[in-house]
Amino acid sequence: MNDFTGVFVPATTPFDRETGDLDVVALRSNVRRLLATDLAGVLLFGSTGEGLLLDESERAAATDTVRELVPEKALLIGAVAESTRAIILMAKAAGAAAADAILVAPPAHHRPHMTAEALREHYWAIADASPIRVLLHQVPPAIAASICAADSSLSSPITATSSGSSTRMEI
Repeated sequence: MNDFTGVFVPATTPFDRETGDLDVVALRSNVRRLLATDLAGVLLFGSTGEGLLLDESERAAATDTVRELVPEKALLIGAVAESTRAIILMAKAAGAAAADAILVAPPAHHRPHMTAEALREHYWAIADASPIRVLLHQVPPAIAASICAADSSLSSPITATSSGSSTRMEI
């Protein structure tokens, strides 16, 4: 299991200028350029925003493309959505594509309702259902409460167990 130490770089997702589709050739080029440095891993669909613009098949194509390029390095997948259910589906897809972890930001649209308790329930539901590790991405302007305020155990790595599997959730 990856210990997630070192430098992880967010890879931007290029689009074809004519069609607006994912540009897999340019993505490969971007990631190869990043890999010329001493990185521990690559993050796809981070909070740079373009992950929200991709459909499910494009996310899968990008994930598969980068996984092929980084077989020995960590692959983190940003999972940003406005519902717990949608993020769980992203976590399962990322796990099926051999990603090492998902990076989960809180739902921004529902900010007024994201109390510490609501965030804790959201993150725990994701961790319980995820086949891979869950990394929490605190985005202060996007959240109304800190998850740490609701659960002091989240100040250090914790383990959530569900259906006989173990998922590690970290801040």
